[in-house]
Amino acid sequence: YGYPPGLEFILNLFAFNLRPFSPNERCQLIEYAFKHWGESVGFCVIDGIADLANAINDEHEASKVVSLLMKWTKLYNCHITTVIHQNKNDSYATGHIGSAILKKAEAIISVTKNENDSYRSNVKCDMIRGVADFNEFELEINDSGIPVIHELLNMSSDYNTREVAF
Repeated sequence: YGYPPGLEFILNLFAFNLRPFSPNERCQLIEYAFKHWGESVGFCVIDGIADLANAINDEHEASKVVSLLMKWTKLYNCHITTVIHQNKNDSYATGHIGSAILKKAEAIISVTKNENDSYRSNVKCDMIRGVADFNEFELEINDSGIPVIHELLNMSSDYNTREVAF
């Protein structure tokens, strides 16, 4: 109401730094945020899902975290995207928590830094349920810090660079 176009999106975007808290406190804070804003949440990103567990190689902890994710998506009817690191040797998600997350994921997307250009990252669909995989593409961070699709890989070369809103 009276805001410039697109600003409504920014006004409904919340970011929280949970680094100072213990894994249990992080889970409680996320739970509190869902209880407080849950009716209006459509999309949630948890960068560092392993930080919600006391140990990434503990099956009980992995099950606890995955159960929380499933509970929140069901209760609040929203999508949750998580970020988890991969093992350097086999590109598999780390620990029992990685295995548990991968088993329940709707989509698994790998993002790897371009070996020749540290400003670019390759985005690849490893697995997606119910729809066709998407084509690989490269993201580049522009001068304003905005991710831009630089190039669709394995596609025609006449694809134009375009900005993407995340």
